[in-house]
Amino acid sequence: MIDDNWWWLVHGKNRLNEADKKDYNFEKQLDSKKAIYSHNPEIDLNIKVLTEENEVCAFASYFEYEPQIAFIQFLCVDKNSRRKHYGEKLIRNILEELFKKNYLIVWLNTRTENIKALNLYKKIGFEEFNPYESEDIENKDKEAIYLVIKKENFN
Repeated sequence: MIDDNWWWLVHGKNRLNEADKKDYNFEKQLDSKKAIYSHNPEIDLNIKVLTEENEVCAFASYFEYEPQIAFIQFLCVDKNSRRKHYGEKLIRNILEELFKKNYLIVWLNTRTENIKALNLYKKIGFEEFNPYESEDIENKDKEAIYLVIKKENFN
């Protein structure tokens, strides 16, 4: 599941070039439970795993971005487990947990060409936003669409 998507597990400014993939270690990230994030390398990474018959079908990772704001870093559903709503179940479970803990905003990003994921997030209640409105967008990630959901908009 990870080989095709490892790059998305490295958040923001810490993203590695394709040539630097050898420097990224998913198992190390899981073991340390730390988000690879430029703002604060000590952020705890939360991981939810969905299994069926002792096989990993899907997982998602998320962390506190700022007080009362969380970031869903990654959602991955195994190719053989798709079309069973596992991604939606994981995202809804994470949102329920975060909003019960009094987070007010949860955001994420997805690839611009990942229409299925974009539709899923919008179905759940996420809305597109531009996190770089006050910055020079020329240097920002054009491969990603950013989405946000507020506690009051989640049902």
